[in-house]
Amino acid sequence: MADGEALAWAFVEAHPREAARTLEGLPAPQVAVVLASLGPERAASVLTGMLPRHAADCLQALERPVAKRLVGCLEAVAVADIARNLPEDRCQELLGWLRPGRRAGAGLLLAYPQDTLGAWVDPRAMSLRGDATVAWARKAVRLAEVPPQGELLIVDEDGCLAGMVALAALLRCDSEVRLGTILEPDRSAFPARADLSRAAEAFAGSDRRSLPVVDHRGRPLGVLSPARLRQALGRSPEEVRTGPEVGSAMGEIGATLGSAWAGLLRAWWDLLTPSASDRTGSRR
Repeated sequence: MADGEALAWAFVEAHPREAARTLEGLPAPQVAVVLASLGPERAASVLTGMLPRHAADCLQALERPVAKRLVGCLEAVAVADIARNLPEDRCQELLGWLRPGRRAGAGLLLAYPQDTLGAWVDPRAMSLRGDATVAWARKAVRLAEVPPQGELLIVDEDGCLAGMVALAALLRCDSEVRLGTILEPDRSAFPARADLSRAAEAFAGSDRRSLPVVDHRGRPLGVLSPARLRQALGRSPEEVRTGPEVGSAMGEIGATLGSAWAGLLRAWWDLLTPSASDRTGSRR
């Protein structure tokens, strides 16, 4: 079984979201045993891929020291998702486990009502000033801890959103070109307090990869992706599409990976969490 366990770990590391979807079909106490066996970093990547309600149940099923180490590996976005689904005392305990900067980020997200865009925005989106050069932007992207997904947010002198620049444009343009001259200013920004239904309407039948979200001053808080919207609404990939072809293709890929590995993963989890009959010795 050692080889099977190594393969299962490799799958979890390479495809944490697919593993998360399979885990969502198991009871939280059983998933907690699996998460504890993965180590905090692997477990954090799997927990991030789960629907927030199930992730919160699994976190509560973990022993406190294990849960604390796992939470220390979570991004502010994932912490806020989980915290909304915890009792008040556990929510405050979870926030107390975070480093100050990450605690502030999670607190900002938690300040918005759960049915608004601000509660689900990804604040890690990269913002650059319009007077920055393409060369500067290339370097920033290369050095980023979390690489931007497809587009950069461009702000004006006051820090307000001026538009977006596709990463592909950085490859086509001369190094000394200013970002403000190649941005797409017609991309509408969404207020953080807007209802989630507005984002669903914007993504419907569209190939947009993200929606910029701004505060009441017009300053960018981050972006909302189709994946984040699916989490917010608790829907399947088919219900919130990234475009008629992309959404379908991603759904098929996920289904194929899940079915191919589910047997191996479940066998491993059965070993970690034996049934009552196993414990009593009735099955040899």
